[in-house]
Amino acid sequence: MSWQALEAIVRDGQSALAMPGLAEQVRRVQEAATPEERTRALATVADTIMATGDSTPWIVYLAAAENPVARHLAVLLAGRSIGSLPEEAMAAIRPLLRDRAIPEDAILAATLGLLRTTGLKGLPTRAVLRALVAGRGKARALARLRQLEQRLGSFPSLRRLRSRVERRVPLRCPRCRVKLRRPAMVHHLWDEHRLLLHDHRVREPWGLIEDWVAEHGRTGDRAALDRAIQLAQQMEPERGLFRVQRMLLAHGIENSEARRELLAEAQRQHASLCPRCFAPVAVRHEGLPQPLNVWHGRLTAPGYRVEVSEVGMAPRLKIDTPGGVVYRGREPGRGLTRKGAVILLAGPPVLLALLLAVLFNVWDRPVMLPVLATLLAGLLAWLLVGTWWRPQTHPLDRAITHAWQLLVPRLAAKEPSQEDAAFLGALALTSIGHGRPNERRSSLEGLLKQTEKSVMARRVSPGNLAALWRLAVEDAASLGRDPVPLVVQQAGQSLGGPLPLAFAEQLLRDWESGCWTTGNLARLRVLLCERAFEAGLEVADLVELGRIAPGLGAALGTSEPEQLARLRLLWSLRPLRPWDRCGKASTAFELAGYLTLGGEHLAACPDLLFFQNVPSEDWQTGPWPPILICGRGIVFQETVFTQPPTSMDVRAKRLYRGGGYELLVGQQRFAFRHDPEPILRRLENWFYYYFRDFVPQVGAVHGWRSPGAADRLRAKEVSTCSECHQSFLPCLGEIGLAVDVAP
Repeated sequence: MSWQALEAIVRDGQSALAMPGLAEQVRRVQEAATPEERTRALATVADTIMATGDSTPWIVYLAAAENPVARHLAVLLAGRSIGSLPEEAMAAIRPLLRDRAIPEDAILAATLGLLRTTGLKGLPTRAVLRALVAGRGKARALARLRQLEQRLGSFPSLRRLRSRVERRVPLRCPRCRVKLRRPAMVHHLWDEHRLLLHDHRVREPWGLIEDWVAEHGRTGDRAALDRAIQLAQQMEPERGLFRVQRMLLAHGIENSEARRELLAEAQRQHASLCPRCFAPVAVRHEGLPQPLNVWHGRLTAPGYRVEVSEVGMAPRLKIDTPGGVVYRGREPGRGLTRKGAVILLAGPPVLLALLLAVLFNVWDRPVMLPVLATLLAGLLAWLLVGTWWRPQTHPLDRAITHAWQLLVPRLAAKEPSQEDAAFLGALALTSIGHGRPNERRSSLEGLLKQTEKSVMARRVSPGNLAALWRLAVEDAASLGRDPVPLVVQQAGQSLGGPLPLAFAEQLLRDWESGCWTTGNLARLRVLLCERAFEAGLEVADLVELGRIAPGLGAALGTSEPEQLARLRLLWSLRPLRPWDRCGKASTAFELAGYLTLGGEHLAACPDLLFFQNVPSEDWQTGPWPPILICGRGIVFQETVFTQPPTSMDVRAKRLYRGGGYELLVGQQRFAFRHDPEPILRRLENWFYYYFRDFVPQVGAVHGWRSPGAADRLRAKEVSTCSECHQSFLPCLGEIGLAVDVAP
């Protein structure tokens, strides 16, 4: 049945195959001016024919026509078939798959129709695929197979045929433009350019690895992840797995093993992980300097030496720096050494005994008695020197004192270099508990001012300034001063002042000292929180600060955000003092300012908020029982009330029970000799204020924000990832915190 016969049948209307409107549709095909218009018109004809329900006769007759338009229509009908095609229709269509006059889209659609009939395996399937690539060049055949794979997915017969075609297709290297067949090109790309030929694309290995990792994240396919790990370890045997683990977390794929390994690696490298790409970014080493090497009276560091020697008759002092000799000679302010005293006092009697022995022998006189007498005098002098001639101070203390008196002023007279600053910081740490605080006070104060300026100008490490302040605080404590206000004042310069956060971190981290009693640590925490709140920092900022600077966070108590929220609320209510209706009370901030009283109560109750003593006019005899309000609740006579009691009352005890009074607070009973009615009223007021007014406000404090103060603090500490250029706050050994501020 030719195209002309179809036209005649439609025109005459004598065939059962003729349908209303078909003649007009065929006429539009004949009148089409362009191939695109003809294709659209043919698609309309095919849809009309498919409406009959049986397109097989049309496919068979039109496929045999000489007119290419008729064959095109047959291919369109095969592509539109829904069910299975009979064998005669398939036999008619297979040869048309190589027809160059038919558009590629129609041939691909017909191929899909044939494969719906044959399935994706077996000899008929392979016959359809061979017909699809027959009569085409290798590149055109490969393109057809790839298009089919995009539509239908991959299956064994298609992969095998595509591999055979690919091996015969010459490829051009995108780098050096050499032309090779696929097997040779695979080796060439890898050996010469470290590239991979994956499917039909030349890929960078790490880009392909990242695609496999992303595929694993989308589908959960473990095989894709295994391929990524294998290729990564082939690319970088030592660091390949590490990079894959980074990709996993960067793509949002939670993997506890990868997270654990990356954090451990960051800890080993003294680094923080970028929150975007999880690359380790080195954290600036701002640690304290190492103390000086100490041996008896000698202090040494590379290029520096301060030594007090008592080897000769008089003590010797040597002070050397990389710039030259500072002092060499007799130790200032010292007399003889013990050895010199022995020689000076015991030596003359011994020499006299020797002289007498010689002379008396020449004179032929008895020698025994005078020689023994003089030797006995020498022995007595030696015993006296051994017993009483001891230095008043240890050589180490003297060496440290001379270093502060002779060397430090010389180094501080000019701008100290980084080496000088490191030595001075190490000297400060070594001097803690040694030397004379009063004698080095002026040198230390001048050095503190100079070093602080250098730290603000970023010429000196903050750790050196922290070491100097540790010595200043220890010296002040040894002289009877309160060390807590000094530390709060200096640490506050990092929270709201010009000094970097690393200064406060190194000042407070791992500071072991006798002055840090439990009470002083509790006072330090409260006063540091007060300083942070004054600087505009909120609870969320302090918790974040604890991650960035763990030492400072430990001093602030950032591991207990609820207590921080209570302190923040208390600090904000201080101007109004709504608790005054409960009677005169001291807040934790006020109590922390007192060395003895504050240390005692804060040590016993670290979460203390208010402290109230019953006034003398309300309570006749001592001791006065205080009322403590803390984070856990209300504490009265070592009993903690975490909830308001259901009832409170005062009852007089009968005489046979000893008389006096009982204060009933819920199920608790407290005995008193005098009427505790004033205490009852105060407890009632505190229960009402704390549980009905104060506690309900604490939850909202966690949402308070102060972006200005927090951003200023972050801006001083921000780092930038060298790989993805993400700005973040580094956290040593942890994942950093992403920020929006510029470094």
